[in-house]
Amino acid sequence: MVTAHSISLSIALQSDIAVDPILLIIFLIIAVLFIIIFFSWWFGVSDEDLDEVKEEDSRQVSGPAVSEEETVAYAEAEEDALATRSALLAEEVVAAEPVVTETAVVEAVEEASEPEPVVEAPVAEEPEPVPVVPDDFKKIEGIGPKIDELLKAGGFQTYAQLAEADVARIEKILEDAGPHYKLAHPASWPTQAKLAAAGDWDA
Repeated sequence: MVTAHSISLSIALQSDIAVDPILLIIFLIIAVLFIIIFFSWWFGVSDEDLDEVKEEDSRQVSGPAVSEEETVAYAEAEEDALATRSALLAEEVVAAEPVVTETAVVEAVEEASEPEPVVEAPVAEEPEPVPVVPDDFKKIEGIGPKIDELLKAGGFQTYAQLAEADVARIEKILEDAGPHYKLAHPASWPTQAKLAAAGDWDA
């Protein structure tokens, strides 16, 4: 059942809907009028006003006019001043140059022509090579006279050299000497040679 309150609410809503488009139209009319007024003011500036502004700017840039006679006089004055400065500078350069006499030149040439004494550098005397006395490798267990000769032929002359030797190198020397020497066991020879070089035969 429709009440009086619902009918009044419906009428109020319809009135609000009808008022909103009217407000929008009024706002658009005001905006158009404002744009028209602005452009009318902008285009109201005449060309004569613009010309006056341009002429004023050109007068400020150009400055006061200078006559041709004043320009020529200024240029001549600059040339005279430049010539005066050049003459003064030339006099200062001439005064600053040292005067070299003929006697000084002759003395300098004589000093340059005299050869400097050559000092021979002392020649260092080469030390005489110390002869290497071969050690007796036969004192090492497992080394006989023939192996002693093979080791010395392979480059080992002292206990110290044999102590630093690689076991694989010793084995290679024995292998190259023939199959008979493969029976030797040189693994302990460097250790024994080290003790022999230290004179420790009791170890």
